[in-house]
Amino acid sequence: MLSNIIILLVLILLNGFFSMSEMAVVSSRRQRLQALLSKRRKGDGPVSGPEAALKLQSEPGRFLSSVQIGITLVGVFAGAFGGATLAGPLSEAIAGWPWIGAYAEALAFGFVVVIITYLSLILGELVPKRLALSNPEGIASAIARPMNRLSRLLGPAVTFLSWSTEAVLKLYGITGREVPKVTEDEIKHLVEEGAAAGAIESVERDIVNRVFHLGDTRVAEIMTPR
Repeated sequence: MLSNIIILLVLILLNGFFSMSEMAVVSSRRQRLQALLSKRRKGDGPVSGPEAALKLQSEPGRFLSSVQIGITLVGVFAGAFGGATLAGPLSEAIAGWPWIGAYAEALAFGFVVVIITYLSLILGELVPKRLALSNPEGIASAIARPMNRLSRLLGPAVTFLSWSTEAVLKLYGITGREVPKVTEDEIKHLVEEGAAAGAIESVERDIVNRVFHLGDTRVAEIMTPR
């Protein structure tokens, strides 16, 4: 029974790996990945990780399809394996208990489902995602290469799912058109965050805001009449 519990924990942790990978890549800032790549090209570590992470970000459909295939397969297998291997011994253990012995099988199965669900939420979802948010670019660089290999391994299934996703999105009028990498509002927000954290002086913040304001100002508004 101990070996079955270990196998179940491994499956749940594997689910956590996929969840962490998804959150890390999705929440990583492309500019920070590019900065990390430039830093490593100068001799501060291998460049393959950031390069692979940038590739995953450039193909979100394939990456998300790979992650969902992994999460779904692992989740289904963990539930089936846990119910098949743990519910039976537990049912036998409580079958002789008074009052509940007649319901031992149902109670054992329900208990196993609750425990698997709890562990899946904590170890397979919440903790891995919090870890990913603590250092998204670093984790994305670490997991990018194995995720790229998985995407190639699941090539036909990933291609079909990506095509199906694009087809459904087109029904809603959503296309894969390019969007601006960085917007004016994002820059202003970063400047405000930097000023609040003390990394940017208030004078520097005012200069940046005035630059954007000047770009939105018409020439006639700043001309001096003669």
